[in-house]
Amino acid sequence: EPVDVRVTASLSNYYNREFEDDSKWVALVLENPHYEKILYAYFKRDDAQFDILLSRLRRSGSVACRLKIKYPKNSEADNQVEITQLIQLGWFEKSSQKPMASPK
Repeated sequence: EPVDVRVTASLSNYYNREFEDDSKWVALVLENPHYEKILYAYFKRDDAQFDILLSRLRRSGSVACRLKIKYPKNSEADNQVEITQLIQLGWFEKSSQKPMASPK
């Protein structure tokens, strides 16, 4: 079951195990200031939902974002995950509520 994470993502060249084919996958390093361990995360190169993330990473080097990630079935590594969804760029939840009016 994929989980929602808030991370800083940057491009990586680490391809291994289930994610060894760099023609199929894009590799990222995911970091969170509240978690010591880094994760290597991968999304499918041909998945258009990640185009904006990849473009921003190529320009900026690193991007704060919210992602859905999951461990592959029968994974041997505890530091490699698949990214199943880009929820949003940035960490703050986007709300459909209108801002409160200022008191007069």
